[in-house]
Amino acid sequence: MPNIATGDFEVRDNYGRVLKYVSPSARLPRCGRWARGARAFFAIILTESAALATVGGVGGIVGGHLVAWLAGRLLGSSGLVTDPLRVDVFEPAVLAGIIALGTLAGLLPAVLAYRTEVAENLAPLS
Repeated sequence: MPNIATGDFEVRDNYGRVLKYVSPSARLPRCGRWARGARAFFAIILTESAALATVGGVGGIVGGHLVAWLAGRLLGSSGLVTDPLRVDVFEPAVLAGIIALGTLAGLLPAVLAYRTEVAENLAPLS
């Protein structure tokens, strides 16, 4: 009998024994991973990798300026001149490169997550 709530149905013999159990995912052909949320996982993973690269890049640049400030404070008496507040013209380009490389590094996990069959991995083993 079909189960209307879940869409599952069973094929039984004359004695009431279950011969075959068919779930909706088995009846339907693969209707495209994009329709089942894989596109959202793909976007989430890429966005996360871009965000992590952005935080790391900004943190690295700020950390570099803090080290320059500390070096100026510690070694100022020896004649070392630093301007830790000066932003170099290449820093935005370096930050953009870090974000691009971080997003590119997240592309492989995103593609692997896209190719993963969620229904097969969630199915019980027994």
